[in-house]
Amino acid sequence: FSFERICKDNAAFRVLTEARTACYEGGDLDKLSAPYLADSLAQMSDAFLSMAPKNNKGSPGARKVLEYEKGSIDLVERLTQDKIIHYGHKLEKITQLGKGYRLSFCNGVVQDYDDLILAVPLPILKKLAAENDVFSDVFCSGLDSIEMGKNTKILIPTMSEADPSQFALTERYVCWFNNVGTSITVYYGGNSANIDLPEELILLKAELALLHPNVKFDWNQDNWVVKKWEDDPLTMGSYSHPALGQYSRYNEIIERSGQKIRKIFAPVNGNLFIVGEHASIKHPATMEGAVESGVVGARLVGSLF
Repeated sequence: FSFERICKDNAAFRVLTEARTACYEGGDLDKLSAPYLADSLAQMSDAFLSMAPKNNKGSPGARKVLEYEKGSIDLVERLTQDKIIHYGHKLEKITQLGKGYRLSFCNGVVQDYDDLILAVPLPILKKLAAENDVFSDVFCSGLDSIEMGKNTKILIPTMSEADPSQFALTERYVCWFNNVGTSITVYYGGNSANIDLPEELILLKAELALLHPNVKFDWNQDNWVVKKWEDDPLTMGSYSHPALGQYSRYNEIIERSGQKIRKIFAPVNGNLFIVGEHASIKHPATMEGAVESGVVGARLVGSLF
């Protein structure tokens, strides 16, 4: 696979593909292994084709896009209510306690567990692994084969009617309207995610006027939602991808108690299980992958009893 060969005679295609891939993976092309880049391009193509009209009458594609009215964060908060899940409180320390573990959280809560499913973002996991003796040097080395992406999202309300089907791609971001056309999402990835908001505002006003000349946007920043995942202490990044040259190591698969898992996320001490989008085999770097990984982790815990 050679991205350079594909783009040799099409500079515009290269620029737009670089931008789309950076948003999709959170990393620029020079940070992605060639096999992983090939996989990503295939997945993006499949996604676009599945959403495209199936005939010249404009019938919808096979893939449906669902939106949760109050936002996915509200959904997560509801799902974690009254559960033994420490949602929204950063895990600061893990201590070995006999055969179990003591967890210390940023809000001062300290709790002990016999068995543990650890569902934390990759940067948090790397920090915990480096600072706690629970994790071996081999485990820490395996974490070095994965990097966390950089993404920034800006949600801007509209003050006039917008066509929800419109989608645009520039050399710095992708943008789309919500399903009722009342806001536009501007999404940056890789190095483009390191935006300076005042400077970006000037560019956005000019560019969105060209991209959507019939739409009036609300330029009052008090009404915007701006999210830079790298600056969020609870995530410290967006979603993961294999580090350059680490594709094969990242994709080593083993089996434990009838469940296939990534070798670098083998259970620690037999009773500490790592789950999350970074641990998913089928759908890494996605919410679906995080769920899939969590199901596998639950089955591994179940195998202990």
